[in-house]
Amino acid sequence: MHANDSYLVRITNVVSAAGLFTWELCRGDGLEVIHRSAKAFPTRMEALFDSAQDAAVLTLLAVQNLPLC
Repeated sequence: MHANDSYLVRITNVVSAAGLFTWELCRGDGLEVIHRSAKAFPTRMEALFDSAQDAAVLTLLAVQNLPLC
């Protein structure tokens, strides 16, 4: 595991399309992007909900790879 196991979701405006949003899942202080949305969303909330689904999948995959104590 990483020394800093914190993550953040960054919701951003799509520069080329006004009113659309995308998301990025980042590790730690946000400098390392680990996953990005493949599509744009009409609201920030929809982008956030979509990121939560992907974050849950990534979390489950990470937990499955942890050694048992």
